[in-house]
Order: sequence, then structure tokens, then C-alpha cells
Amino acid sequence: MKRNKKLNTLLPWLTLGSSALVLTVPLSVLSCGTTTEKLHADELVKTDEEKKQLSNAEIVKFYLQSLNKIQERANNLLSTAKKEVNKNAAKFILDGNEKDGGKIIGVNNLLKQLKEFETKTKNNELTSTAEFNQKMTEIETLAGDDDNKLNKELNKLFQDPKHKTKKELNDFISNLDEEIKIMIASLESTFDQENISKGQLQTVIDKKIYARTVNAIKTYDGNDYDGSSSFGSEVSQASYIQTGLKLFRVQALNAQVIKEELQKVPGEAKPQQVTIIKYPSFWKYRLEAADAIVLTLKDGTTEVFDTDEVDELPKMDGIKKYNEIYQQHFSSNAKSINSKNFFEKLKKATKMQFTIRSYSWVDKNGNETEYKTNAKDFYYSWMRTNLHAQATRLQSSLPLNEALYDVRKKINDDFSQQSQQYDAKFGEIDKKIDDIVNMLKSDENITEDVRKQKETELTSLTKEKANLEKDLASVKQKYDQDIQANIEAIEKQEAYQLENLVQKHMPSGSELFTKKDKYPNAYLFDLFSVNKEALFNEESFITKISSNEQKVKGRDAVTFEAVKGQNALFGQWLDFLAKGSLFYAAPSQFIQKQLDDKTFSIQPQGANISSEDLSKLKELFNKEEFLKSDAAKFGQYWYGLGLDNTLFAGPYYTKGVESLVEKFVKNKHYFDKEWVNSPETLEGYEIKYQAAPVDVKVFDTQQWQAYEEGTVSEVPFSSLNQTDRNTVLNDKQNKYGLKKRQSLIKDRLIARIVQEIAPVPIGSSSNLKYLFNDGYAKLMWGATTEQISKGEMKSFETYAAGTGLRFRTLIAAAINWAKQIDDQTNGQSKPYIARVAPDAKIDGMDQLDAEIKTPRDAYDDLNSLFALNSDLDKINLGTAGKEVSPTEYAEKAKKETNENEQYKGVGFAEIQKEMKILLDKFFEDNKDLFEEKKVTTIEYKVFYPYINISAHIKEAVKKVIKTINELDSRIKLDLQAPTDSNTFYNSFKTTASAFVGWSYDLQSIASGFDGLSWNTNLLPLLYTIANNSATYQKLEKSFPQLMKASKEFKTWLDAKIASKDLIFNPTVTPEKWEQIVIKHSSEAYVYIQNEQDKVQATDPFTVSAQWWIHYTTDKTNKDLISLANEFTNFLSPQVADGKVEIAKLGFTNYLSQKGYVAPIQEDGIVRYADYKLNKNN
Repeated sequence: MKRNKKLNTLLPWLTLGSSALVLTVPLSVLSCGTTTEKLHADELVKTDEEKKQLSNAEIVKFYLQSLNKIQERANNLLSTAKKEVNKNAAKFILDGNEKDGGKIIGVNNLLKQLKEFETKTKNNELTSTAEFNQKMTEIETLAGDDDNKLNKELNKLFQDPKHKTKKELNDFISNLDEEIKIMIASLESTFDQENISKGQLQTVIDKKIYARTVNAIKTYDGNDYDGSSSFGSEVSQASYIQTGLKLFRVQALNAQVIKEELQKVPGEAKPQQVTIIKYPSFWKYRLEAADAIVLTLKDGTTEVFDTDEVDELPKMDGIKKYNEIYQQHFSSNAKSINSKNFFEKLKKATKMQFTIRSYSWVDKNGNETEYKTNAKDFYYSWMRTNLHAQATRLQSSLPLNEALYDVRKKINDDFSQQSQQYDAKFGEIDKKIDDIVNMLKSDENITEDVRKQKETELTSLTKEKANLEKDLASVKQKYDQDIQANIEAIEKQEAYQLENLVQKHMPSGSELFTKKDKYPNAYLFDLFSVNKEALFNEESFITKISSNEQKVKGRDAVTFEAVKGQNALFGQWLDFLAKGSLFYAAPSQFIQKQLDDKTFSIQPQGANISSEDLSKLKELFNKEEFLKSDAAKFGQYWYGLGLDNTLFAGPYYTKGVESLVEKFVKNKHYFDKEWVNSPETLEGYEIKYQAAPVDVKVFDTQQWQAYEEGTVSEVPFSSLNQTDRNTVLNDKQNKYGLKKRQSLIKDRLIARIVQEIAPVPIGSSSNLKYLFNDGYAKLMWGATTEQISKGEMKSFETYAAGTGLRFRTLIAAAINWAKQIDDQTNGQSKPYIARVAPDAKIDGMDQLDAEIKTPRDAYDDLNSLFALNSDLDKINLGTAGKEVSPTEYAEKAKKETNENEQYKGVGFAEIQKEMKILLDKFFEDNKDLFEEKKVTTIEYKVFYPYINISAHIKEAVKKVIKTINELDSRIKLDLQAPTDSNTFYNSFKTTASAFVGWSYDLQSIASGFDGLSWNTNLLPLLYTIANNSATYQKLEKSFPQLMKASKEFKTWLDAKIASKDLIFNPTVTPEKWEQIVIKHSSEAYVYIQNEQDKVQATDPFTVSAQWWIHYTTDKTNKDLISLANEFTNFLSPQVADGKVEIAKLGFTNYLSQKGYVAPIQEDGIVRYADYKLNKNN
């Protein structure tokens, strides 16, 4: 029987739709029975199936016993703990602390509530389990998929007090399961901390490891330990950063030295405490898989660079001053890849080749294998990266793709011709309509008879246009049906079955092997003028070295060439490779051997596969057609999916997670034997996860205690309470290892999310529900939640130039961002809501001579906020004028003594008045709709786009929410803070939030703007605005630079289309981008003509990157800062973004044990291979 989704939510353990989170505890843990034994979570809760077999009395009795055991255990801790921090943890578990945002209600309160149910059970005040379950089944059968009928029947059922009380018990027990798991995780972790003493346990320095603990469950993506198909910027959290093998990389050479000193400061009478960079962290390029780089120059000669040595680091003399903490170090050896000679030669190069050293890959146990590193490993990596795209994978498996392409092209061409014919007819009709309308408006002397005649003609033309639209819709429907028929032809192929079967067994939330899985960064090759097409051919990817130098002569080499007739930007390309995730090696010999022997099998990390599906996979894997495909050749469906299918050639290897600890161990077979044998290098590093997230405050307290005892290597300084922070700051001997880092951000957007221009339609069949009501939907997007879910939002107008825009600006300006960021970072950071990287070059036409050279130089102007009235004019915000800077927000927070007032933005009273005007008019305009739907409020949730929000951030965001709700009683704002990966991924859709993670392609603000082009669908919006003169004129007053960019973009793009530099598929022409974005049905892919005049598809990223570089090169830095500020106000910062901040004064405190020399790369990447043990500690 099909089970109703709402019923599953309502009765999580009486129906088949729920899944319990089971706490994983080692079998060695003793079962509970006395207060001295560890509590085992899955012995104190019941599974869904077990609950269905128990009566109400049995359920209540069992959970009373469970809570009593937790109460006894906590009381035992309270009476025996010697450390005050652990006594407080015990009190927290017993009594809870909801006021501070803690998850734990407290076992004493839970016992009290459960005993009330015990009394009701004894008095027979609730329905039996069996009867209640039977009632639910009957209602489900009766309602089917009709939600309205289901709700009606449930409301009727719960009018019976016994049924209602039974539902309340069910809800209580379901929530109690999670409470028990959290309490036990906190309780046992606290006991562990109480029993640890430094004399009994080795410290991390003693073990020669680096260890940290995270307050989260370990989650998987499927290929977690393999980076051979990765791309984009490197991410510290990615394990392959430590275990993988690159051609070459950035190596940090030393730890920075930063001190605070008293110095005379202009404008201050007394010396001030100033942060000084006494000695920077130097870095160099390090050869890894490559043992030499060979350049072919324009004159045909070759140059060989076969060392990465650098000159001796300068001495720290205490005199020389440094402005930046990260400094590139060079070599006087002309053969070094760190010599200025090398960088000069790069400018003249037409070809760059890497010769590859040979040594052994190792398995998950560190055992040496028969497989050696070689140039082909990087060809396999390149092909695996490109096979991310589902279409590419299937194309490699399906022989009918050529025929299919021809059929689809013919359908495209046919539709294009018909569409053009209809467009011509529409143009004729629209002209006639406009002529009549203009005549009726302008001619005051028109006779009544003529007026009636023209109105009749107008009615006739309107009907004719409507009929044409129906006809075109019919043609479009036929076109869609033809395309769908071709898609279905693909889906019947065995390769598509294989694709779906593999994806089925990926961990929950993984996008591997879905339509979303793709490689979107191929356009970067065009920016660097590096020949991408040559890389798909193994013979041109791997070529022989022509140099006569003995070390490299005749060797195979990974080869990159300039695009014919263009100058490749090999200097930027080198930096891109060194700092990016592209070209992590894949063991080609291993993959080929497994393919030859047909011994491969899918074993994804973090997921299970049934024997039936495994058998079917093996059958499909052995099909001759599949074995000939690229997907098979490059191990796409199995290599890297699970540790048994993964090899390692980096400095560390891993066995994965055992007993909640993920261990990484030094690779004894790594090529750098000096590093392997050094007593100063780390033997490994560890990450400890939680069986269930512990309450944030309890976790932070325990981590600080563990840090003091030396059992973890680091803790965030911001997680310390004020007393402990003062202890660390006042420690003159620095025994706590307090350090500072400079927070320069040159290559990424700051913000993480923006409000979607058009929410993703979730459809009526989805389990998901929007976390906003019809009031918010209509206000922000001009459509109801039902219309949005079906993709029936009409246009961008409401969002871009209507109530949505006004509401966003009023909300953003109503918040004191300086106070929020100060509180949620413990005073370490200040607001930065502008999104563009603060320390990248602006790179306008006057970059060399401009007073402001980076966005940080224009901090106040860039991050100022304004609010709009009904005419889209900037409103007066009191004494601050019409725009408020972060400095003015900070000054207001300092002046106010009441915290509630501190959280309010400058000009809050004026904003409050404008909000009332907005909402009064809005509800009046939508009176009929809202009366029918009984909508009286604007309800929505702000999304915190990370898993497990910290206590500091949660507390600050809650205060911001309170401030916003004070603007108007009709606003009902709340927080969406996910604690698991499923909720996290779904929240992007349910809160209509777009992810804007973006790494710069070039060191220029142009690349920052480009990051907004498609992640926020900004370019389709700009083109649509430029196409609508009324919208353009409304926005031009308050957004002059934005409108200028909009107009120039349309002119530039139209010129490209007119010259046929760009040829669009007729279904995705720029005029149709608005509806494409609204329906989230496609990306605006374009077509370009290649040398053979054959049409070849490319993605929109190249077009947008080229556009922004074109636009910014002839604008001043000042104009580009103004544009960035208008973007900030137009898109508006998100209240719970979590990333809209930069460090005050550019430095942040962090804590790392004194026993390490721990250098960090400029981009924040941590490589434990560069860490050393401090022998002087």
C-alpha cells in the first residue's frame, strides 16, 4: 500500500516511513545497569518496529527506566567530578538550559512530563497502540493521496480526547529518542574528560600527530578519499589534500611571527597596541609528481627547470617591517621553478610539459602495491573529471549518440523555423495593437463611432494573438514530446540502467552520478588560452620531451599547449594548477588491471548495497558495450568509491573511520624520503567525530579542557568563554599557543547564500514544503507558494523592482550588522556584506594610479546600506543620511546601553514607518486572495548554510530575528539551522536560497562579479531588466551603475549574436532566460562556431567571464566599487549567512599547541605534510 507522506510525519514510529538515528557505540562498552557503567544509547531507546509491539504502559515504563538511568549517571558525575566545568555539564544535563539555546531540555523535566503520561495511561485516558495504528491505516486508505481529505479525517479523529492524548504520547516519545541520544553523547563525553589526566594519557605531541574533534556525525559523499576527478579550488576539509598526488603545489615554508606592541599612532595622544608582522610566512612552488618542468619558447628552443629550491630564508632582525603575512620566496638558481628566470620564460612559452617521477602507490593499510605513478595517471584524472557530466558518461557508453544528436538537431531546427514565423506574426499584431492604443490615447477629437470600431478591432487582434499563443504552445508541446521520446530511448539503454543503479547506492545527499553532477570549469582553459581539446587525446596529452638534457630527454610528459594563434597565460595557469584541485593523479595501472581482470565492484563509502543490486551491477559491468566505454576505461563507476577501491600516493594514507576516529598515517613509500624519515614531521593526523551532536556549549567547554590537557591540537579561539579568553590573552609566557593569522581574502566571494531570484519549483509530489508562507511568497516574488512550486511565477518584476526589492532593503538596513558580527565572533570580526573578495585587485582602468586598489581600501563605501520607498528612492535614515556605513553601525552600538537597541540599525524608526507603509499597501492590494487563504502575516525562515550552528552565532542570529520581528507585528521570522546533511541540502530549496560559493578565476573584481552571474542568475536578470524600459527607469535612480552594466551587457550580447559569434539554441535565447530561470528548467547554454564551421556547444561561464573582463577594463576603480555596493543592496545580505565578515584589523587569533611549527598557505589550506614538531618547545 502506498503510504501517505503527511501520515509518516505525523506518526513517525507507527508507520513505515521513518528511520531512527542509531547511536554507534563500540561493542566493548558495558551495558548500563549501574551509575558507574557507561550508558549505551541504543539500549535506552526503542526502534520503530519494537515500539509497534509495545502497549502504552510498556512504552512509558521503558522510557521511565531509561531516563532514571541517565538521571543516576548524571547525579553520579555531579557528586564525583573534581572539575567545576564537568559539574556544570552534569547540571546542564539534569536541568537543561533552553534560554541559552541549548538543545537539552533536561532529564528532570523530561521525567516530570513522562510521569504525567504514566498517570494518564493508568487512568486509561488514551487509545491503545493497536487500535490507534488501525485507525491511522483506515484513514490513509480512505484519503489516498488527497491531503485535504487526510487533514479533515485526522482533525475529526483528534476530536476524541483519547486519540489526541495518544498522538501527544507518540510525539513526545519520538522527540525523546533524540533527546536521549544527545544527553548520553554529552554525558559520556564529559565522563571521558573527567577521567583523563595528562600523566595517564599521551598528548598529541607525544604521539607526533595532529588531532582535532568536530561536533558532527561523519557524513559521506561516496568518493570521499579520492581526488582524481576533483576540480575547483582546494578545500582544507577534503581528505585528498593530504593523501592525493598533484603535479606540483604551493608549500608554506615557515610559521609566521606576529606580535602586539605599543606604538605611537597618528591622532592618538598615548601609544596604542598595534599588531605587527615581525616575520611573514614564506611560500614556494613545490614539485610533487613532476620532477621537472620543460618550457618550449616561441623561438622553438626549450628550457628545463628541474628543481624547486629557494634561497635561504631571511633572518628575523626585528627591524624590517612586513605589510602582508604571506610572502612568495624566490631562488637565485636559474633552473628552479621559483626563479625569476622561470617566470620570465613563462611569458614567452608556447608549451609547458611536466615529466613524472615513478614510485609506488599504496593501499588503505599503507602496503606498497605493484602499481607505479606515471604520466598516464594524469590523463586518467583529466578524463575522470570530464566524466562528471552525465551526458558525457552516457555518451561514452551509448553507440546511438551520434544518431540521437542528428535527430535532436533536426527537431531543434524545425522548431526554430516555426518559432521565427510565429515571432513575425506576433510582431505584426503587436504593432497594430500599439497603433490603435496610441491613437485612442492621443486623439481627443475621435468620434464615438470610430472609437467603437477601433475597440472592436482591438478585441479581434487580442483574440488573434491569444489563438496564436495557443498554437505556438501546441508546437512547443510537440517539440518537447519529441525530445522526451529521444530521452526515453536513452533511458532504455543498459548504460542508463547502470547509471541509476550506481547512483541509488550513493550516500544520502550525494550528487554523484546525477544530472547535477558535472564539470563546469572547462571554460577556464579559454580564459588562459590553453588548448583544452588537445587534452582529450592521449597522444597529445602525453608527449615526448625534445630537449637534449639527459634528465628529461625522450621522457613522457604531461603536456599543455597554447591555443593556436594566441598567447597562453602560462604564469596564471601555473598558479591555477598549484592552488586548484584539477589534476590529482588516478592510478591508471591499477584501474586498467581491474578492468582487464573484471574484478572491480562498487563499494561506496558511507552506503550499503544489497546483494541483489550487487549482482545486477556485476552483470551490467560485464556487458561488452560497457567494457568498451570511457566510463569503464577510466573506472568512473567504481574507482575511489570506497577504501578498497582507492590507492594513495600522497604523504598520508587513510584507513577511514574506526570507532568515530578518522585516522591518516604517514606514507612510508612517499617519494620524499627525507620527509618520510625526519623525526620532525608528523606521523599522522586524526579527526574525531560524534555519534550524535553534543550541545554546543558543552562541546566547546570540553574541547577547551582537552586542549589544556594536550589531547587535541587546536580549538577555535572564538569558542572560548570570556574568562578563558582573558586567561589566554593575559598569559605572558604564551603557554597556550596563541597565534595570529592575517585574513587576506583574494580569491573567493565572502557570502555563502542569497535569496533566489526565483525559488526552485518543488512540485506537488515532493516531500518538501517551502519554509515561507503565501504572504512572503507574494511579497518577494509576486506569486503564491502553490504557483511557485509549479513554476508558474510570472516574472522577475516583483523581486527586481517591486515589493520584494523594497522589503529586502528595509530588512537589511534595519539590522545593526556591526553588533551582530561582533557578538557572533566574540569581537574578532567586523561586517563585510559586499560579497566580492576584499583583497583582490579591483583592476579597473586606473588600477596603477587609483587611491583605492582593493575592495578593502573602500570598506565603508562598499558595505554601506540604504533602504527604498514605494518610488524606489532611498529613504532618509535620520542623522546618517540616506546610506549607512559599517563604521556608523559600530558607533551606534557603542552609544546604546540597551542590547535590544544595539541590535537595531541606524534609522530604525524611519525604516519601521516605511515597513508599515509597504505592508499596509501590500495586504490591501492582495485583500481578496489573503482573505480566502486566511493569510495575515509575512512568515519565513532564514537559512544558516552549515550543519550544526555554534552557540555564539545562534544567539546573535536569534537577537537579529527578534529585531526584525519588531519592525512590524505582521512579520514572523524564524531560523532554519540544519543539524544533518539531508536537512542542509533540502533547506536551499525550502528557504529559496541560492548557494554562491565561488573561487576567482583571475585576481580581479571582474571575477567576483562573474561569481554572481549564474549562481544568483544575475546575468539573466540584468538582460531582462535592460529589455524592459519601465523597470530600467524605476531602478536607474537608486542603482545607476547596475543599470549601466545591464544596458551595456545587452548591447554587448546582442552584438555578439548579430555577428554570429554566439549562436543560441532557439529554446534558450536571452529573451527566454527569465522563464527558464523561473522554471529552473535549463541553463542558458550557447553555441559557438569553431574553425570548421561546425556548431559546438559551450556553457555560459565562458561568455560571462569574457563579458565582465570586457566591462571592467574601461571603468574606474571608483565606479566598480559603486557597482559592487549596488549589487550588495540589490541582492541584500542574508541574516544568517555565517560568512558576511572579515577580521578586524585583518588579523584573527587562533590556538594551536606550542609543540608544532604549523605554517598555513595564503588561501587558508592546511597541509599537515608541511607541519613540523617544534624541537625547541
